Amino acid sequence: YPNCDVEFPVKIGNNHCDVGLYNTPECGYDGGDCDAFNKYPNCIVSNPHWIGDGKCNGGSYNKPECGFDDGDCSGRDSQYSICQGLGRVVSFNIGNGVCDGGFYNIPECFYDGGDCRDFNKMYPDCKARYPKYVGDGFCNIGSYNVPECGFDGGDCYRFNTMYPNCNVSNPSLVGDSNCDGGTYNTPECGFDGGDCLICSSDNENCLSNDAVLFIDGEKRDTKSSKRESQTNAISQMIASIISIIASLVILWMIFRSHEKLSSIFHRLLLMLSVSDIISSIALGLSTIPISSEYKDIIWNAQGNDTTCEMQGFFIFIGSMAAPLYNCSLCWYYVFVVVFQKKDDFIKKKVEPFLHGIPIIFSLVGAITILANGAFNANMSFCFIGTNPTCDDLDCVSSFDAKMLFIIFSAAPYIILPVVIIVTMGIMFRAVFKQEKNRRRYGSIVLRANISSRSRAESETSTTSRSITKNMLSRMSSMRRSNPIRSSRQTSRRKDKMSRMILNRALAYSLGFIFTYTLPMIISINTLFNRETGLFLSILARILFPLQGFFNFLIFIYPKILHARGSNGNISWCAAFGQALYSKGRKNKYQSNNSCGVECKCCVMNCWKRKSNRACFGEEEKAEIMGETTIASVGIAKSNYSSHHIDQSNVSIA
Repeated sequence: YPNCDVEFPVKIGNNHCDVGLYNTPECGYDGGDCDAFNKYPNCIVSNPHWIGDGKCNGGSYNKPECGFDDGDCSGRDSQYSICQGLGRVVSFNIGNGVCDGGFYNIPECFYDGGDCRDFNKMYPDCKARYPKYVGDGFCNIGSYNVPECGFDGGDCYRFNTMYPNCNVSNPSLVGDSNCDGGTYNTPECGFDGGDCLICSSDNENCLSNDAVLFIDGEKRDTKSSKRESQTNAISQMIASIISIIASLVILWMIFRSHEKLSSIFHRLLLMLSVSDIISSIALGLSTIPISSEYKDIIWNAQGNDTTCEMQGFFIFIGSMAAPLYNCSLCWYYVFVVVFQKKDDFIKKKVEPFLHGIPIIFSLVGAITILANGAFNANMSFCFIGTNPTCDDLDCVSSFDAKMLFIIFSAAPYIILPVVIIVTMGIMFRAVFKQEKNRRRYGSIVLRANISSRSRAESETSTTSRSITKNMLSRMSSMRRSNPIRSSRQTSRRKDKMSRMILNRALAYSLGFIFTYTLPMIISINTLFNRETGLFLSILARILFPLQGFFNFLIFIYPKILHARGSNGNISWCAAFGQALYSKGRKNKYQSNNSCGVECKCCVMNCWKRKSNRACFGEEEKAEIMGETTIASVGIAKSNYSSHHIDQSNVSIA
């Protein structure tokens, strides 16, 4: 075709009639592909290649101008000429063995070419749009599942009989061997016609396969799950109320004490108690915030998805911040006992981290989990887990929820006990080492100290004879009082104080471990679809909210012992009342003194003044004097009114 100028020459002669420049004499009428179409110059159709393709296409193709589709529809033209004239049917659907209904099922079209005769005879009043779906083996709702249509030609008879109250969009999915969940997996629909049930080999014990019952690592049927949910929820509610009261009492005792929030320990304990109150209030609501969608399975579920997410949000914040503050307490005691740091150093360098890590981690974790929609219902509260309406295998967010659980719940609860155990080990080692060193070197150092001070005092100026006389008198008194014995007593007091701090750190750590061990075991079982058992489940619901109560016992127990020891062994009840209303000891270094000091080194500066009583009371002076060398005290007291004190001869023990 030397004169054929087309864009795609490859289309010429490809057995497909292409109009335009292709269907011209210069291009051989598309290489002969348009010969059948060109026989009908007045035929106007969108697909010329359909003309004469062996199929009756109907419509504008099945007209005289197109040769009745080049003869493909010629066998039907005379028979259905009136039907074709209606312009609403496709001729090749007539007489094809399928009742198409509508405009086909009319006398002019001979009731779809005879295809609808049997249907019309069986269901003369059926108004179904597509009669071919009646009796096709699938239950169709609406105008099909009515008596006039024989309840979809008998396809819906079984469904209507077994599940009369089941209202779903596609009844054919009920009992199709696939658990569809949602409204299908309800008692009214027989848990999707049994597709969502797991039965034993004898088919006697069937459990729901829905994820909402896959709680605490155990599958349960509806009745037993609701009964156990009630038991767990009530136990958890009572324990939460006890814990809230205990934590509030701790806050009350802190704010009415003399120290209030000036103590680092009080500030850490305050935040630990606040964390417990947050989680305990959310846990105390138990199943109430859970969506009412699960009221047939979970007892007293009255909320919605939003209330469930909010409960999970606050439970996570409180239950994660509390163990982190337990670790903060342990590290605080490490700096006090092991590194022997003062509160000023800890307040400036360490305390911001002791508060920042628990607060930031708990908030970031809660927001991340909430953003991923991973707070969902379990048997007695909402926490991290998959959506209970979707199957574990089909749920898209199942993997994400498990990963969030591992990152923000399982991993911290495993790591934090390890951190606590390590810090406790460090403190035990330091305390035992300090006690050993005191027993080994205490008396030797004291003798050397007394000897060096005696030599220094013997070299003082002869002009201060009264001072020397007083000093010798004090030295004689010191020998009679046996300074080695005094050193041992001081060492024992320091050992006792270190052990008290160590025991308190150990008590708070054990309270954390005792509270979180069982919930952690149950969470791991749930993660790996393992059974836990009713007893451990109820016990965990009781212990999990009780950390505030354990903290209260640990906080008040030393005060009770002190009350009994200082009041002639009064009864435990009376000691408890006295400890409860005790404000603690006033800080003697913050009493009414003109020095304004926090260290004992300023004692001498106070004694140099005549107003020494404004610095310390008699009891405070006596206690401080017990911790100073007797010789130095003698020098200081004999000269505070008129003599200059050589600071090289003054030493504080």
